[in-house]
Amino acid sequence: MLRNQVAQLLDSGNLVLRGNSSSSSEEYSWQSFNYPSDTQFAGMNIGRNLATGLESYPTSRRSADDPSPGGYMFRLSNRELPQWEIVSTDSGIKHRTGPWNGVQFGGASMAPSSFSQLALIYNASEIYFVYEPLSNGVITRVTLNPSGLVQRLMYMNGSATWDTMYSAPNDICDNYAECGSNGFCRINEAPICKCLQGYTPKSPEEWDPVNRSSGCVRILSLNCSKGEGFLKLSGVKLPDTIDLRLDKNMSLDECKAKCLKNCSCAAYANSDVKEEVVAA
Repeated sequence: MLRNQVAQLLDSGNLVLRGNSSSSSEEYSWQSFNYPSDTQFAGMNIGRNLATGLESYPTSRRSADDPSPGGYMFRLSNRELPQWEIVSTDSGIKHRTGPWNGVQFGGASMAPSSFSQLALIYNASEIYFVYEPLSNGVITRVTLNPSGLVQRLMYMNGSATWDTMYSAPNDICDNYAECGSNGFCRINEAPICKCLQGYTPKSPEEWDPVNRSSGCVRILSLNCSKGEGFLKLSGVKLPDTIDLRLDKNMSLDECKAKCLKNCSCAAYANSDVKEEVVAA
């Protein structure tokens, strides 16, 4: 226990409790950044300490006038490839990004920009997401509002208001499992839900603008003995990572070859695109 403790509000917005002669973040006895309310600031780690079990994530307010905890959480999933999830305390996952691809979260608007640098730290002891500012003249924050909408807000020197950079969910295609299993969503097409090639709606009578959650099923059963391969699908968010198997030491071609030998393997993808982005 530190003696002669003092409370200090840092320029980052972090309220810390530290020893009177200490300034190291490793010696804070308590800091508000470990217990976010509805907002993530630059330098704030959102995620989980795997050793202690401490998890930090924004929670919505009950209402604009009531700061008590509301019905939504914005959490980083603890899986082999983490992804962001907006979780309702009543109905489960409301929205998710795609998994982290080494540069950003797939299917998300929180892409790298000239205002901030994104980082995902994932090792044996911790998993967390953090962003750091790149411009002294711009302040950004990520907030979760009472209706479960995540917004990234930007404030520039000399401005009188916070401007919205992006929001999520952005449209109906951002709803979790909107088109069900083996279906995908195109917001600029009608109907917005499509089945993957070789699939058909599981419940045709429900496949309408009201209920598409039953998804799609194969038209013909898969015959692995015929060496059936894969169809490339571009411009979509990767599926949920619940059943994912990750091998960071395998090339994409090696992954394809291994997947073809396993009839339970439904698809494959590159888990890290940093080299592709650099090469481009």
